[in-house]
Amino acid sequence: MRAAVHRDLVKAGEWPEELGRDYDYLVDVCETGDYGGVSHVNEKEATEAVEKARAILKRVHSYAADIFLTDSLD
Repeated sequence: MRAAVHRDLVKAGEWPEELGRDYDYLVDVCETGDYGGVSHVNEKEATEAVEKARAILKRVHSYAADIFLTDSLD
């Protein structure tokens, strides 16, 4: 999935590189939370992940505003 996001969205110019980095951060945090063993996601990382996820969801909304509501994203 990560490769597809970068190939189809970032390199295609649909998403800015910053949003691609945000996506990578979310994947990394998810992997740490799920499989980190002794590593854990701390509160700061979790808060940053929520902010980055919100930015990505807002971008997705711009493609499908009629079916994706954002009232809970602000």
